[in-house]
Amino acid sequence: MEGNTKRKIILWSIWILVIPASLLLVYNFFPPVVNDPWNLVGYTLFFVSMSLMPMNINGASTFLVQWVTVALFLKYGVFIEIVVSQLAMLIVLYRSRTQEAQSLRIPFNSLMFFGVSLIAGLTYMAIGGEINSLNLMHVVVFGLIFQVVSVLVNQIIFTCMIL
Repeated sequence: MEGNTKRKIILWSIWILVIPASLLLVYNFFPPVVNDPWNLVGYTLFFVSMSLMPMNINGASTFLVQWVTVALFLKYGVFIEIVVSQLAMLIVLYRSRTQEAQSLRIPFNSLMFFGVSLIAGLTYMAIGGEINSLNLMHVVVFGLIFQVVSVLVNQIIFTCMIL
């Protein structure tokens, strides 16, 4: 029990030091342009519904939230994608039942998804991707790169944390 309490304190301390300040920095460096707020509300409701409806594959619940975030990122950028991903992550964690305490899962997953979103978003912009582009080839190629980087970073972080 002692080790579990220590892990909670460490995880929540890291979360408090990293997430609020990083969100502020991301907002300042990559501010979202929301021309149609109702469209953003629609996307957010879609994400919430995706978070509430898992697919059951071979007895395991699978949530498609990470695969849907690319549309939100391509439309609004990294800040909005991070915020909505954090919301979806909280819903998915609440819906999935495991033996691990929520007090450990929430900060760990929040940090992981934040890192995945930020690294994938920065990679997208570094290779020339443009937010809200209407060029189909641009959307497909750079959207695929965003998604591949997102999945790879997610797996790397998850694998490193298990070891």
